[in-house]
Amino acid sequence: MTVLVVAGSNRGVTHQVAEVIAESLGRRDIEVTLGEVGDLDRVVEFEAVIIGSGAESGKWPAEAGELCRRYADALTQQQVWLFSAPVEENSAIRGEVEVPELLAALAARDHKYFPSPDPDEVMAWTSFIADELEGNS
Repeated sequence: MTVLVVAGSNRGVTHQVAEVIAESLGRRDIEVTLGEVGDLDRVVEFEAVIIGSGAESGKWPAEAGELCRRYADALTQQQVWLFSAPVEENSAIRGEVEVPELLAALAARDHKYFPSPDPDEVMAWTSFIADELEGNS
């Protein structure tokens, strides 16, 4: 099983959560590539994709939403999960896309909001994903 884990940022809580997700899946012997949302152009190389972005009031920045929409045709052919974390300090969301809208557009299996990169909370969600990937759910 190959999984692409991407985060809308290479720093801050969103990236920290993505790192924990990648590490946790790796412990389950799942092949993981950790990247940024710009790596969604490689989506066809993977069997599953986990996408994260900073969020505010249940909304992703328009830029992250647009990237997801650009690759929606390919993403709907994959197993997809979404996660959000607080928007980083000094980052303003210009334009917004509702998370439920993205869930529907990508046929994503789940969305989880992480207010912090608490490893236990992230690993519990990741365990759920790994079970689904391994066909154990």
